[in-house]
This record gives sequence, C-alpha cells and structure tokens, in this order.
Amino acid sequence: MLSKNDHYIKLDMKYLFNISITVWVLICITSCKDNDDKSIVLKEPTIINVLNGQLSTSSILIENGFIKGIGAYDELAKKSSIRVIDCKGKYVIPGLFDMHMHIAEEENMVPELDRLLKNGITGIRDMGGIADTIARAKKMIRNGNMQGPDIYFAGVTLDGPQTQDPFHFKVYDTTNIKTLAANLKSLGVDFFKVHNYFPTDKLTELKKAGNESGLKIAGHIPVGIGPMELDSVGIKSVEHINSLLSGIVLKESNGVNNLTEALIALDSTYISKLSAYFRKNDIALTPTLYAMDDMYSNLENEASRAVGLRLMTHFHNIIKWMGQNDVLLLAGTDRGTFNDTNIDELQDELVMMVTSGLSPLEALRTATINPAKFLEIDKEYGSVEKNKKANLVILNSNPLSDISNTKDINFVLKDGELFKES
Repeated sequence: MLSKNDHYIKLDMKYLFNISITVWVLICITSCKDNDDKSIVLKEPTIINVLNGQLSTSSILIENGFIKGIGAYDELAKKSSIRVIDCKGKYVIPGLFDMHMHIAEEENMVPELDRLLKNGITGIRDMGGIADTIARAKKMIRNGNMQGPDIYFAGVTLDGPQTQDPFHFKVYDTTNIKTLAANLKSLGVDFFKVHNYFPTDKLTELKKAGNESGLKIAGHIPVGIGPMELDSVGIKSVEHINSLLSGIVLKESNGVNNLTEALIALDSTYISKLSAYFRKNDIALTPTLYAMDDMYSNLENEASRAVGLRLMTHFHNIIKWMGQNDVLLLAGTDRGTFNDTNIDELQDELVMMVTSGLSPLEALRTATINPAKFLEIDKEYGSVEKNKKANLVILNSNPLSDISNTKDINFVLKDGELFKES
C-alpha cells in the first residue's frame, strides 16, 4: 500500500462523479458515429514530410484508422463507398503532440479533452495529476467511449518531503520505491515523473524499477543532480528550460552561486558539451518556452521583469544552440486548465521555438516526429506515411512558410475519424 499519500493515486468521489457523468454523455454522443467515415480519401492535398521538409501533392486513402495508401486519386478512390474530401490547396501534417500537460489537478478537465482535438492535438503527455482520473480517461478514449487525444501519463508527480504542492506525492527515506512503482504500473502509467525535491538517494532505485518495468523517468532536475549526471539516475526527459539553470546552481560542486554566474556558465561551449551528452544518452528537453515567458514577463515589479527578460533572452539562445546540436526537443505547454484564451498555446510554443532560431520545419518536428521518437511509437505516429495512424491535421495554409499557420485548421482526423470540419 502507498501510505498516507494514497489519495493522490486513488480517485476521490467528486472525480468519480464527474467522470461518470462524462462517460454517460460521451457514450450517447459517440454511439451515433457514421460508419461511412471508415474509408476516406483526402483528394490532392499538399503533404508535408516532417522528416525531410519535402512537399508533395498526392491523395491519401484512410481505412480503419490507418493510412492505407498515398498516391494518385484515381487509383485510391475506386470504391464507390469511399468518402472523398477535396483537399486541393490544403496542407497535411501529422497530428500534434503536447508533451507537457496537467489535465486533472485543481479542476477536472477530462470532459473538455475533445477541445484539444479541435485544435489539432491528437496526443498528450500528462505530467502528473489525479492518477486514477487520467487512467480512466485514457481507457475510455482507447475504447472509443469518449473523444480526446491519446494520453501518455505519469499518474502523479513524485517529490520529496519539502514540497508544498498538495498534488505531489511525497517520497521519504522510508518509502518503498519498488512497491510505489508497482502501484503506479498497475494503473497503466507510461513513465515516472520526478520533481525538485525527489530524494537523490532514491533515484537509483527508481531507475532500477523503471528499467525492470520498461518505464522512463522524466521531470525536473532534482536538487543535487547536475545536468550531466542525468543518465546515471535514469532521467530521460528534462522538463522546463529553467531546470538547466537550477541544475547548475543547486549542484554545490559546480561552484555556481547566483544567477549571473549561472548564465555565464550556460554559454554556447557548455551547451555544446551538454548537447553531446544529451544525444549520447538519448535525453530530451521539453523547454515550455511559452509558459516560461508568461511567468517571467508578469513578475511583480520592473526590476524583476528585467531579470525575467534577461533569462528569456538566454533561454532562446540555449534552444538555438541545442537545435544546432540536434538535441531532441519536445513541444509542451505546461497547461492545466484550458479555455478560449489559451487553447492555442501549443501553436504559440512552436512560434517561440522559431523565435529562438529553429526553422519552421524544426519547430514542427518538436510536436510531431520528435515526441513519437521519444515515446517509441514512431513506427505508427509522427509523420504522414503509409501504414501509420491516420492522426492528421489539414491546414488552410503552409506552416513551413509561417509556423503560426498551424492554427489555421480546416479539419482534424483522429484514428481516421473526421473530428472537425470547417
């Protein structure tokens, strides 16, 4: 059993009620799906190859949720029962991933997951919340009982006794990591998430548990762990670019004592070495630049905002240098609740990537093929290719000429089902 923190891994009654109502409503909605939509031909869109940036005009045959053919329209549309959607002048990209979200914390956002699909997000990585709620949502989406993106989740955020966050699971020196990992595994989690105060002497135990169960560790860089010590403790995804800053400052042996010294230490030479280390050990970075900018641009006074501007300028440089050094960058928003004012934040994150110096193609990869590679699902996801999942976004304008065109959505396909049509 999981001690007094169990209520973060188990579903309380109010969430059970919310999700039960959601199931009832969505079962009623989805029971009326049109079977004629199972076979679709997208007629002559421009397909964007995120692997090499090439553009090609071809038709796409979709059957049973997969891309079954890419080629000439006359060859693919021979069956009279096939639904044809004219996509001339449109652009097709893979469905987008948001690799850092929190969909069930202070408010249960499960009933609104379909809104993400409307915005082209067909996959999300949830970085910690109410574990059982997320597990149920994932299962219902997989079984077709509710609409939403594919979910990959940590269940809970694992932290140390010092944390003040009521949604974090506190790990003590006496915590049995093997039992904790087994309980999370039983919920179907896809990886473990660690935070700032996760006990360093427990990281090797968590790494062992992860290796035994095939689960990676993602999260902040815990206090006392340097950015070039991540592989030794099993961390394969660093969340938030400012984690690199804290990793430099809070590792005493680095001899970096303040912000000024940290920014000097994180120069292009160091980032080049760090990038080589990340590449060698298959470590990814989810910078959450938009969330960082929102935080540092809204500090209380002018002096603090000036420091924030200085930080953001340096963070943009780090992303430029890491991009030049082929680090696996992942797009994520750190979004919890979402509404009309922030629904485009993933696309805004891509804009921030381009502002940092990435090309529109490189930015697009951070939300498509890069997440698929990190999640080890790139055989079926992340690019527009035959035999891959028909998770597609059809755009009215070319995102390679302007990455903000990822907001200009005509319609979305998830598992071959037409979800939104203008």
